Amino acid sequence: MKCFNCGTENLDTNAFCMNCGSALGAQDAPQADPDEMKTVVADYPASGQSSPESQFTPPTPPVQPAQPVQPVQPVQPTPPAQPAQPVQPNQYAQPNQYVQPNQYAQPGFNQPNQYAQAPYNAPINDPYNGHPMKWYKFLVFFALIASAILNIISGIRYITTGNYRISGYTSGKEAKELIYMYAPGLRGADTFYAIALFISAVLLCATWYMLMKKKKIGPTLLCVSYGFNMVISIVYTIWLNAVHNGVLQNTASMTSAAIVSAVVSVVMIVVNIIYFKKRQDVFVN
Repeated sequence: MKCFNCGTENLDTNAFCMNCGSALGAQDAPQADPDEMKTVVADYPASGQSSPESQFTPPTPPVQPAQPVQPVQPVQPTPPAQPAQPVQPNQYAQPNQYVQPNQYAQPGFNQPNQYAQAPYNAPINDPYNGHPMKWYKFLVFFALIASAILNIISGIRYITTGNYRISGYTSGKEAKELIYMYAPGLRGADTFYAIALFISAVLLCATWYMLMKKKKIGPTLLCVSYGFNMVISIVYTIWLNAVHNGVLQNTASMTSAAIVSAVVSVVMIVVNIIYFKKRQDVFVN
């Protein structure tokens, strides 16, 4: 469509000229005579009025209908957050075998800190003050208790049946009474030895208690117990040899056993004196 005012070609759908802005719909109106237009145009300025072109008002474009309002979509609730999964250690991680030691380290800059303090270690509550105590534990947990029980059993046997056996007599008590008939002095020797064994058992129990409580007198009582057993063994053997009147045939073996027992007792006394002297700081109660 061509504008009748400026002659510019416009699209058929345009309502106004793209160049001068004149309404394009006025092109359908009949064209006026140019001479008349000149006359009319010439008369308007004389009367003080504006020309028809200046009085033309472009038509208002049609109002576009309002778009319908879209309904508001409801807000979807936020799903609860999932708890974080614990990180699993990488069980396939291999040590870095390509890390080489620093071969360029200077000797003066990689020395250990000679002023570093050693970590403080609280003192350990050691009841034995660091001493090895195996022999002590053997004494208090086995040897002394077992010796006391054996002494009590032996003392009862010497009082009841004695330590005698005669062929043809099934009862030890009958054999003992027969021997006492031929050697009456043996009754006194057996009675003495039985009482001494009971006293030794009591002494061993007292020694066990003192050593368990770490009493200062404990090691001394132990040596006294060894010495007491040695003395009663020697006295009993001498007594038997003096009063058996030829009834006993194994006096030589009994004497040898008594001598061996005395030697062992002396050795044990010396060993225990040395042992507990080194551990006298343990037995201070």
